[in-house]
Amino acid sequence: MKKIVLCLILASYLLSAVSCAFLFGNAKCPSCDAKFDKGDAFCKECGASLEQKCPSCDKEYKDGDAFCSNCGYSLDKKDKNDDENDDEGKNDIEDIDGEKNNAVNGTLSTDGQTSDNGSSPSTSDQAQTPAEQEKHPSEIWLLMKSTVNENSVMKYEYDYDGNQTVCEFVPYGDENTVLIRWTYTYGIDGNLKAYKTENYMYGSSSAGTYGIKTVETPKGTKVFEEITYDNTGKESSKKVFVYNDQGDLVEIKKYSGSVLSSRSEYDAETGNVLKDFDENNKLSREYFYNENGYCYEEKGYEDGVYAYHQAHTLDSHGNPIRSVNTNLSTNSKTETVNVYKSLERYRIENGH
Repeated sequence: MKKIVLCLILASYLLSAVSCAFLFGNAKCPSCDAKFDKGDAFCKECGASLEQKCPSCDKEYKDGDAFCSNCGYSLDKKDKNDDENDDEGKNDIEDIDGEKNNAVNGTLSTDGQTSDNGSSPSTSDQAQTPAEQEKHPSEIWLLMKSTVNENSVMKYEYDYDGNQTVCEFVPYGDENTVLIRWTYTYGIDGNLKAYKTENYMYGSSSAGTYGIKTVETPKGTKVFEEITYDNTGKESSKKVFVYNDQGDLVEIKKYSGSVLSSRSEYDAETGNVLKDFDENNKLSREYFYNENGYCYEEKGYEDGVYAYHQAHTLDSHGNPIRSVNTNLSTNSKTETVNVYKSLERYRIENGH
């Protein structure tokens, strides 16, 4: 009987030892294959991070997760990208004050350099680039939230096609209190049809409609004019789209009433905006891109004079997840942090 008890005790010790080895001694660094202990944040051999974080939003995930629970990024796609880029390392994006911000997943090739022939991604009031128009839904990323200096937040909602339907301005830390809400509706053609602005701070509201004129180009039917009408039906503003002989967008002119208020020049090949000009045709903004076509820097001008600088930290999809705007005259800085979600994930979460 004593022998049986001793055997059981010995077996329990062996089992405990095996369990400890399994839990704490067999985990291996994904970079150099060295073993590490549970709780280690960095590899003792090569210094690589041992945390598994989403390359899009930086949230930790578990082995076996197919999508990030925070932003919906495909983690299977991350694994493939990691395999392809094991020897490439991480590239740096240089800030205005010389600080380095690492681009997530090392898939961007900016080298911290400014290109004189670059430009920037389309904003909500600019035409989509050809690459954006041809993207599969799983490759379309939606800006969900922008936090500015931890003071204010902009939140966004979208329809099935990824068109922005709601934009809300809320206080930081109190996102249920809406200060201003913008609502947009679209026609079956996907073009803007109507808008409504509700300003709860001043108890005011406004509404209007959009009108579209199209033109035939060698690359199909495209928008020629986008006209905004107020609630009385009077034209309040207008955008005119200019194409070259091949049907590529080269310029957008904006009018307030009948007066030209600004214009933007576009790269015909990429569809990216290159420069903005004010009502006096003076340069107001320049955009700079890396070799992948993602904007990492902007320069702003006041009355034609270089006045502020904006540096973007990009995720692996080229989305600016952090932007630092520096006012050169006061040397003051404003930081904006953006959160994105894939259209595919957004559809699933919202029952589309």
